[in-house]
Amino acid sequence: MKKIQHKKGSKRTISRQKVVQRSQAKRRKSHEKRLDKYIKDHESEFLNKGSIQRESEFVPNIPTRINLPDQFDFLKYPDKVLKFAEDVKSTTLDTRKIFFEMKNMTVVTNPSVVLLLSLVDYCKTKGVSTYGDFPDDPAARWKLEQSGFFKYVRGLAIPESENPIATIFTKKQKIVKSKFVGEILEEASMTVFGDKRGNEDIFRALTEGMQNTFDHADMKIEGSEEWFLSVEHDKTSKTVSFAFLDNGVGILSSVRKTAEKKGIMSKLAEIERNIRVNLRHGLLQAILEGDLKAEIRSRTGDKKRGKGLPAMMDSFKNNSFSNFQIVTNNVHAILSQDKYITLPIEFSGTMIYFEYNPNNNWQ
Repeated sequence: MKKIQHKKGSKRTISRQKVVQRSQAKRRKSHEKRLDKYIKDHESEFLNKGSIQRESEFVPNIPTRINLPDQFDFLKYPDKVLKFAEDVKSTTLDTRKIFFEMKNMTVVTNPSVVLLLSLVDYCKTKGVSTYGDFPDDPAARWKLEQSGFFKYVRGLAIPESENPIATIFTKKQKIVKSKFVGEILEEASMTVFGDKRGNEDIFRALTEGMQNTFDHADMKIEGSEEWFLSVEHDKTSKTVSFAFLDNGVGILSSVRKTAEKKGIMSKLAEIERNIRVNLRHGLLQAILEGDLKAEIRSRTGDKKRGKGLPAMMDSFKNNSFSNFQIVTNNVHAILSQDKYITLPIEFSGTMIYFEYNPNNNWQ
């Protein structure tokens, strides 16, 4: 390690790495101090000015602070994370600025980060500015900085790492789906197997998932056609995790909207009557098992479309990927355990998560 001498004739030396670390800590402390001052100064200014009028209502222009769950893990604690998401969306009706309190977070996962990014995007469509701080817990902060979140969110901090272990992709990038998904899978196979291999099942799952955002979108809601994809590489365990978020109305609501639009609600009702378990659990299970016809699954009615979830389920059963989970509307499906859990809060969207590791098949 190269040494830097502090003073002429001095024997004290310090590694370049420590110099960089001290410099980063100094910049971070300076930034957080400026951010606190900005919030404090503007809170006072906003209080003096009173309120502003927006959409025929008086909305205070004071930053509203919202605490993120201490354990920000969407798949392990979906009820807590969805309650946070619900609070954010309802708060956009009453404020122009939201400050995300992250300092008490001790656990951060990439599916949760993808959801947070989608909420920041949602706030933007409502004309609400967002700010935030960092977790005090070093591991949680490192995870957040490594998630790819700061590629899209500016002003909070400069990323501490130039080569994060995860990357986030969005529809806004206007990328060629087939090309960039192929590149993602090449990088994934390098992490998992040490060489470039294909996986047609994951390729099909990702590309159709992106296309299906149109089927699941609510055209009355701006941004409901958006999708977000996180790809995280763990080179120690040779595992790549995929977290795909569809910002639409959710799979089950989409099926009902399609049936209603096509005047075939009676067909859907008959299918639901034949399901002996909880209706929503049973409906999602029927979709995954391919028991619904394309005319009900897909808005277009194309027989070649709407096969994404049944095909993904088949791929999972064929061991193309592991730890397959879906959160949509009020159902959390943990398919590796064949469990369907009812959620207390409705999720207007779809989160699909799975992992790719050396024990999985490849094509």
